[in-house]
Amino acid sequence: HEIYMSEVKGHLRRAVKDLPEQHRKFLTLHYERGMSNQEIAEKFGISVMRVSMILDQTRLMLRSRMLKLVDARDVLEGL
Repeated sequence: HEIYMSEVKGHLRRAVKDLPEQHRKFLTLHYERGMSNQEIAEKFGISVMRVSMILDQTRLMLRSRMLKLVDARDVLEGL
């Protein structure tokens, strides 16, 4: 279980690294630094709605990339 979780964390780090810069910045500010959408909006001079949209897009991108990895792993294990 620990090996699998370590592998997942590595894939997630790479997926985050591959995000567009703005998406990566917002994700980092929100989840690692604990900033609210309002605080991020103020920092970048944009609306809270825009921050929410970018974070939603970011989560969808990460989910899609991680699901592709899981699907690929299932295929490889079936060989």
